[in-house]
Amino acid sequence: MDAPQVFALGAVGGGLVSLALQITALFVGRGSRRSVFVRAANGSAALALVLAAVVLFL
Repeated sequence: MDAPQVFALGAVGGGLVSLALQITALFVGRGSRRSVFVRAANGSAALALVLAAVVLFL
């Protein structure tokens, strides 16, 4: 596999993890557990964007 393909696969995986965490946060409810899921979802979404940007420049 080439480097761009690896980064693209990572970006897709990060996006899917972010989406799953956001959906989980909707069902968890309020409180500290929800904020953990929301923070993790935001972090993985940022990681997916960074990986997607890297793919564009490779």
